[in-house]
Amino acid sequence: LLNIKRSTSKDKGKGIMQETELPKKIKKKEIIQLSLDEELAQKLHAKELAKETARQEQEKYNLEKALKLQK
Repeated sequence: LLNIKRSTSKDKGKGIMQETELPKKIKKKEIIQLSLDEELAQKLHAKELAKETARQEQEKYNLEKALKLQK
């Protein structure tokens, strides 16, 4: 008897190679701009927190005053 090999299609890894994009180098100007943006964002956040705290304190004061007036 003769053994007959069946032809099977196997992936031999010979597909089209896709190039991956190398990470872009960040320029010094971009680094400076990013740090300035971050600093500005932190200042803005701190300012918003201060406004919110002041608003809450004013609201608390108004509620206490309203309670005193009701008595």
